[in-house]
Amino acid sequence: MPPRAHPSRFARRVRVGWSIALLTAALSGCIAYRPHPLDTASVEAALHVPGVDSLGVRAARLRHPALAPVALDLADGLTPDEAAVVAVLVNPALTARRAARGVVAAQLFAEGLLPPPQLAASADFPVAGGDSTSQTALGLGLSLDLNALLTRGARVAAAEAIRDSTDLGIAYAEWQTAQQARLSTYRLLFLGRQRELLAQELDALKTSLDLLNEAERRRLITEVDRAAAEAAYRDARLTALDIARQEADERFTLVGVLGFPADTAVAVQSVSAPAFAAPSFDTLAAGLDSLRLDLRALRLGYASGEAGLRAAVLGQFPAINIGINLARNDAGLVTVGPAVSVGFPFLGLGPLRFDRNQGAIAVATATRAQLFAEYTARRREAEVQIAQAASALAFARDRVQAAAEAYATRRHLVEIYGQALLFGQADVVTYYTARVEAVSLALQVLQAAQAVVETGIALELAAGRPLAPSPGPGRVDPDLAPLPAPFRTPDHTP
Repeated sequence: MPPRAHPSRFARRVRVGWSIALLTAALSGCIAYRPHPLDTASVEAALHVPGVDSLGVRAARLRHPALAPVALDLADGLTPDEAAVVAVLVNPALTARRAARGVVAAQLFAEGLLPPPQLAASADFPVAGGDSTSQTALGLGLSLDLNALLTRGARVAAAEAIRDSTDLGIAYAEWQTAQQARLSTYRLLFLGRQRELLAQELDALKTSLDLLNEAERRRLITEVDRAAAEAAYRDARLTALDIARQEADERFTLVGVLGFPADTAVAVQSVSAPAFAAPSFDTLAAGLDSLRLDLRALRLGYASGEAGLRAAVLGQFPAINIGINLARNDAGLVTVGPAVSVGFPFLGLGPLRFDRNQGAIAVATATRAQLFAEYTARRREAEVQIAQAASALAFARDRVQAAAEAYATRRHLVEIYGQALLFGQADVVTYYTARVEAVSLALQVLQAAQAVVETGIALELAAGRPLAPSPGPGRVDPDLAPLPAPFRTPDHTP
C-alpha cells in the first residue's frame, strides 16, 4: 500500500483559518474583571457626606417630577424644603435604590443582544480503506438563530418599560423620603416652640416658688400656698423633660433621614407652618393616574408584562436556524451551500409533552394578571388615603381653632384668679391649678398646629403632588399670648 499523501496546502490553510476565527471569536468583546472590595475604606467613602458647596450646586440643579430645586443656605439652619432636597441627595438608602438603575440598564442591554452566529467545524481523517488519493474530509458551517430576531422587539420593549418603571419607582421613593425629612423638620420646629413656652413658664414659676419659699420661712403664707406653687413648677418641669426627650429623638430621626452621621448636630430654621389648601376629593382623585409616581410605575410595569407575554407567544414558534456550509469530501470535492434547520412542531402525546414555550406563556399570562390586580388595588388604596387625609386635615384645622379659643378662655380665667387673689376671693391652689391647665392648653394649640402640617404632608403623599398653602389667615402659626406673671408675694401682688 503506497504511503498516504500529506495534507494539501488547502487543508492547512483551512485549519489555520479555523484557528484564527475561533480565537478571534473567543477574545472579541471580552470584559476584564475588576474587583471592588467591601472594606472599611470603600464603605466610609460611600457614606461620606458632600460639602456644603457641592450640596448647594446639586440642590440648585435638582430635576425631579415632584420636587423643585432650592437655593441651599445652611448658615441659619435647615428649612423643611431644604431638608427634603438634602435627604434626596445624601440618603444612603436612596443611593442603594438608584443603584437599581444600573441593573435594569444592564438587563435592557442584555435583551438587545442577539445570540452570536454558531460556527461548526468538522474533520474526517481516513484511517482505513480508500486509496492513495483519499484526503481528509473537512466541513465548516455558520448558522444563526432566527427566533432571537423574532422576539427581540418584544423583549426590548419589556425591558424598556421595566427601566422606565424603575426610574419612577426610584422617584417615588425619593419623594417619600423628602416628605419624611420635611415632616421631621416641622416636628422639630413645633417641639422647639413647646420647649420655649415651657422654659418661659418654668422661669416664671421658679421665681414665684423662690419668693414663696422665703415667705413661708418667714411664716407669711401657709404650707398649702407654697406647695401649690411647687406642684405647678414640678408639673411643668416634668412636661419640659418629656418635650426635650421627644425633641432629641426627633433630631436623630431627621439625621437618619438626611443620611448624616449619627453625631451630626442638625439645626433647623424657624419658618412659618403652612395650613395647606386642600382641593376637593374629586379634584385630587382625578389626577391620580398621572400624578402618583407609584401608579405610573405600576402602569409601566403592566406594559412590561404585556410585552413579556407577547415575547413569550412569539417564542412558541418552531426554532429556525439558517446558515451556510463549506465542505470538502475525501475525494477533494469542495462544496458550498445553504443550511436550514427547523424544530419539529410536535406537542407530544399524553403526559409526554415537548417544550413549545407553553410554560413561559403561562407564567407571562399569570404575571400580567397579577400586575393588573396590583395596580387596581393600589389605585383604590390611594383613593382611600386621599379621603382619609383630607378628612383628618379638616379636623386638625378645626382643632387648632378650638384649642386656641380654649386657651384664650383659660388664660382669661388665670387673670381673673390673679385679680381675685388681691381681694382674698380665691385661693392659691385654685390659681395654680388653672395656670397648669392653661399651659397644657397652650401646648395643645401647638400640637394641633403640628397635626395640621402632618396631615397636610400625608395628603400630599396620597395625592402625589405638593399642595398650595392657604394664604393669610389660613396659616397655622398660633400667636399665643403669654400668661400673666404668677402669684409671687404674700401681699398678693400678681
